Amino acid sequence: MPRGKIRDNFTLTFPAANRTIIMSLTRVGRLRPSVMAMAIRSQSTHNVFALVMGGGVAGSSVAYHLTKRNIKDVILLEKEAVATPSGTSFHSPGLVSASHPAHRYKPILAYSVELYSKLQDETGEPLNFERAGTIRLATNPTRLQEFKRYVARDYYKEGDVCKTTLLSPEEVAEIAPVVNTKQILGALYTTNDGMISASGLNRALVTGAKAGGVQVINSTPKTVRYDKGKGLWHVELADGSLVTARNLLNAGGIWANDIARLSGHELPMVIAEHQYATLTVSHWFLLALCKLPICSSTCISCFFFSRLLLLLTLLL
Repeated sequence: MPRGKIRDNFTLTFPAANRTIIMSLTRVGRLRPSVMAMAIRSQSTHNVFALVMGGGVAGSSVAYHLTKRNIKDVILLEKEAVATPSGTSFHSPGLVSASHPAHRYKPILAYSVELYSKLQDETGEPLNFERAGTIRLATNPTRLQEFKRYVARDYYKEGDVCKTTLLSPEEVAEIAPVVNTKQILGALYTTNDGMISASGLNRALVTGAKAGGVQVINSTPKTVRYDKGKGLWHVELADGSLVTARNLLNAGGIWANDIARLSGHELPMVIAEHQYATLTVSHWFLLALCKLPICSSTCISCFFFSRLLLLLTLLL
């Protein structure tokens, strides 16, 4: 086969964005394929402070907050466009909670509510953050006692984002009339949290991260190697490019173990499958006008909320 034909076929093995470099090199000195490969590899090598593997809500949030600390040499790696049905964040119900049995989590939960309240204005991405509150139902004495202890330790002060109170069954029926309170002993009610569009949040965090200097690459890791002597991670991507990073974050969601195995590690994680049901009501318009809070029960491991309010908001 003529030398020129061999060179042309070799050039086609590289991504389109890199072919111009290859053609320029061949015109200058008719370099051998091995030399050309070395040259193009140097053009596709990234040296960064952090490589975040996984562009869902967790990964994009880390990238976003790194930029807020003025750390800009960050790569966010996602196999395809963010907030697509192939990822787990896309299917999240988007519950935003400001209460937790462990009070040490209260500051970060409150921060999340505050961040989501202003992120849409910052990035221009719609979040549909509905702060209708959350009701956690107690159907047994043990759960009710747990809620009483929580309220006793809440230490709410003026200016806090959310406030938690204990409700009687009658108060539950007043706030959430769709709940049958016959088996309800009480409830924990948190104001000003609620639900958000998980895909919208994902896009907003990525937009904010990119505005702060983060580079988003659509590819997947092929090999992962740690250089203990230099304290560096060397990652080869499926597109042939190389990334050297001081820090590596695995935010792969249900694929996190696949990423971990590339470096010889095994994560103690189990993938759980959940079900959901979509219910319809006869007087949906009246329900849409009602700002129904999120209602959940850990006793029977379920929650429900009204998407009609979200739909009405979008239509208006």
